Amino acid sequence: MKNMPELPEVETVRRILTPYVLNKKIIKVQILADKIIKGEKDFAQKIIGQSFTKINRRGKLLIFQLFPSNLYLCAHLKMTGQLMYANKNVFKVGGGHGDNRIDFHLPHQYTRAIFIFEDKSKLFFNDLRLFAYLKIVDKKILEKIYSAYGIEPGLENFNWNNFKNLFKKSQRSLKAFLLDQSKIAGLGNIYVDEICYYAKIKPMRKISDLSVTEIKRLYTACKIIIAKAIDHCGTTFQHFKIMENGKVKKGGFFNYLQVFRQEGKACKRCGSKYLIKKIKFAGRGTHFCDHCQA
Repeated sequence: MKNMPELPEVETVRRILTPYVLNKKIIKVQILADKIIKGEKDFAQKIIGQSFTKINRRGKLLIFQLFPSNLYLCAHLKMTGQLMYANKNVFKVGGGHGDNRIDFHLPHQYTRAIFIFEDKSKLFFNDLRLFAYLKIVDKKILEKIYSAYGIEPGLENFNWNNFKNLFKKSQRSLKAFLLDQSKIAGLGNIYVDEICYYAKIKPMRKISDLSVTEIKRLYTACKIIIAKAIDHCGTTFQHFKIMENGKVKKGGFFNYLQVFRQEGKACKRCGSKYLIKKIKFAGRGTHFCDHCQA
């Protein structure tokens, strides 16, 4: 089963691509699957002649700032999206949910769009399932998109006052709450389970039952887990891959997972007597220790 790239994985892709795609004039755009383009019939015409001056990210969304138009190209990888850069020397960098058998041969059957730069290098937008998308927006629409996202670990808006205020008068489960992008941006199934474990709270608990002390532990856990996951380039199971200089690497946070995909293994905090459990909750596989998470 594929896991959608979460904040750390998308941030890893942003950081890898940034040194290679900025300030290069785009001379051609090839759209190989119309389905990935949202809301623009003249998409290619609006991109040709532009340059990417910056790559931003909000939650799981990548935003390429365009010059001289002052428009923005939004790219969402969804479940199986991938962004790969290659130059004429076959140097390749990028990341996403790829397939090692074809990642080295670009374009391939899952390539949906190609941006060709003035120096003949190319940026490939690949997606197996055709859920990923590209969309051009102006500043006003971008601000509206941003307003739909909640506070985000690593941004200034992720402070204690904003965080604790989210928890007022809610009857939702903690798991569903943390997965809600309008509350906290960028979290998905992997990191929600890890955050709850770090905070010693079961994901099934109701928000209304949490104490201030427990909410403080969650606040700390969000900051620590996401920062550590970014430092280790996200989490790889069988799909999320990073490519640098033609070599495929994996997200290293896999080695630090405490509960996610650890079902049946001994809890690393309370010993071999207690095993990590997995249940279906809030529509997702949910991992926890029944002993040390209250």
